[in-house]
Amino acid sequence: MANYERYSLASLITTGLIFAYFCMRMLDGLHIVDYPPESLFWVYLTVLILFIIAETVNASIFLSRNTIAEDERDFSIKAKAGRNGDFVVMALINMVIFIVLANYAFTEYEATNIDITHPPALFFHLFGILIVGTLVERISALVYYQR
Repeated sequence: MANYERYSLASLITTGLIFAYFCMRMLDGLHIVDYPPESLFWVYLTVLILFIIAETVNASIFLSRNTIAEDERDFSIKAKAGRNGDFVVMALINMVIFIVLANYAFTEYEATNIDITHPPALFFHLFGILIVGTLVERISALVYYQR
C-alpha cells in the first residue's frame, strides 16, 4: 500500500468523523439549528481546528516517512482525485446558486422554498460542500489506487 493511499484512508476516516460531528452540531433531525452568528463562529473554529489537527497528524504519520520517491502514478492519482473533488464542489455550488435563484424566480411554487440565505443554512451548506469535496477526493484516491 502506497503512503498516499494510507494517508487517504486515514484522512477519509478522520474527515468522515469530523463531518459527522459537524452534522451533529448543525442539524436537529433534518432541520438546521438556528444558531446565532456567535455560535456559528465557534462551530466553524472548532471544525477548522479539528481538521488542522487531524490532517497534521495524518500527514506526519503517513507522508513524512516517505523513503520511496513518488512516481508518475502517484502524481496522476493525486491530480485525478483532486479534480474529482473540485468537480463535486463546483456542481454543488451551482446547485446552491440554482436553488437560490429558483426561490426568487418562482415564488408561486412551494417545491422551491429552501431558504439558504439565512446564516445557519448558508454556513451549513457551503461548509458542508467543502467537506463533501474533500471526502470525494479521498474516496477517489482510494478507488484509483485499487485499479
